[in-house]
Amino acid sequence: MRLRTLLPATVATAVLCMLPAPTAAAVPGDHVCSPCMSVAGFSDALDKATLDGKLVGGISGLALDRDGTVAAVSDKSALYRLKVASGRTPTATATARLPLADGTGKVLDSEGVVVDRDGSYLVTDETAPAIRRYLRTGRVVVELPVPPAFRIARRAGPRSTRPSSP
Repeated sequence: MRLRTLLPATVATAVLCMLPAPTAAAVPGDHVCSPCMSVAGFSDALDKATLDGKLVGGISGLALDRDGTVAAVSDKSALYRLKVASGRTPTATATARLPLADGTGKVLDSEGVVVDRDGSYLVTDETAPAIRRYLRTGRVVVELPVPPAFRIARRAGPRSTRPSSP
């Protein structure tokens, strides 16, 4: 399956897994999701949608926001607010787009998002690697320290291909 086909299906499934589900007693034993979740279907319509003249696709991370919407980060340096509706055919509609950048204005390859209790967003950047806290306006307020084991190793100088001399 091509990545372009797989990504929208994965995003849609993840969003739908966040919807309220029947009680655990009503879920069959062979249920794929958690007993507290339910998947009703999927759609790739969000991947084909535009907002503010830009494609919404490339969603990498999702988090339930305080107001019941879903925060979704994109590989294209943006955070979207999604309105998710359940029903016979569940839908997700992008209602807001918040451009993201690192503290110097460079674009991100966002991979994950968490909505903190204060409403700020913690967003990961795959290429840095970094975790930054953003206000709801999109302004970076802090970059969290990256543990040494996860920092990018510096490249050593060019390696010699000559055999070592005795």
